[in-house]
Amino acid sequence: IGSRETLILGDELDTCSHSSVEQAGDESRESLLDFQTKADSAGAAVFIVSDSFLASRSSRNHIFYCEQRKHMIPVLCGNVQLPTWLTMLLEGSNSVSSEQPGWPEKVAGHLETIFDPNTMAYMHKSKALDFRIDKLAQMVKSHLPANKWFIYVCRSKRLANRCSDSVCKALGEALAQLDWVGLVTGGGPGADQIVSRQFSDSRRQNGQSEDTWHLLHDSGGDKSSSTSAAAAPKSPNTPPQFGKSLVCGDSAAERLQIAAHLCSLCLLIEGGTKSVEEADQFMWHDKVVLPLKCLGGAAASYYGESERRFEVPPGVSQKLWSKLAVPLDCGNYTAEHLVANVLKIIHSLRGYEKRAAAQQRPGFLCRLRGTT
Repeated sequence: IGSRETLILGDELDTCSHSSVEQAGDESRESLLDFQTKADSAGAAVFIVSDSFLASRSSRNHIFYCEQRKHMIPVLCGNVQLPTWLTMLLEGSNSVSSEQPGWPEKVAGHLETIFDPNTMAYMHKSKALDFRIDKLAQMVKSHLPANKWFIYVCRSKRLANRCSDSVCKALGEALAQLDWVGLVTGGGPGADQIVSRQFSDSRRQNGQSEDTWHLLHDSGGDKSSSTSAAAAPKSPNTPPQFGKSLVCGDSAAERLQIAAHLCSLCLLIEGGTKSVEEADQFMWHDKVVLPLKCLGGAAASYYGESERRFEVPPGVSQKLWSKLAVPLDCGNYTAEHLVANVLKIIHSLRGYEKRAAAQQRPGFLCRLRGTT
């Protein structure tokens, strides 16, 4: 945070793509680690955004790595058109157009502001807030079993598709058979409760631990309790009568950030604008969002989407991922077929994560990294 160094990035060769990393040699890994080292030592990042920059997956990876770590200044070259995902990512950044007279001086002015002592104090305050979320996540993690791969189910209060209920129940039943999976929800009614209830019931019937956790935020009362994970929720909503409930954070936003820290995958079943916000939070935390597109709603991008949210994640084939959008019917493609494909995707993601950990790839390329 205190460094006055500035990292300047333009378009790069696609040496950082997920597919190429699978087969990357020592030289490529050294290049990636060199970038990460330089980025970590810099106090700000200036991106020269051109058409070739946007076409480079390596350059996109650079942006994703710096977005949550550095102040960014994008310099827009010519009439370059920013895609939706980049517009969202750069929201609040001081962009500069190379077509504007004196644009280098404007960039320098932004850097002076970033490195101003008063601004630095604000940055330290922001870092303290991040530290608080990390600490809360660690506290919640201490209540969870260490050997589970946690899946978060987005809140979707109103299910419009007639097939959604059966899909949720079949999904909960199938996930319960994976003894290495734990389920996390926000504790509300809707798709997340249907999935988690079936998950818990199946686990109990098999004589297993439920491994179902509902994260609730503290909406009032003694605020001192919000700095720890409490077993007795103070949320105004009645917690589900199955699984275990934990209070964490002072707001729904903090609760969601904690969930994004803890879980490796986010399941999106239908959903509205609130579900979009939840999915985006996981996306910004570099986690995979798995949308059941065939059921409609937010999962089918009905409310607008980020390109990155629904892109094919590493370790999963395009053919398998595309099956999430196949319409359900009573004969050829049923809820059971959809759930079977979801499980295949989960196994693929889990396998990729294990391979990535074994090869010790740079963290910013491993989108399925676990919580640290």
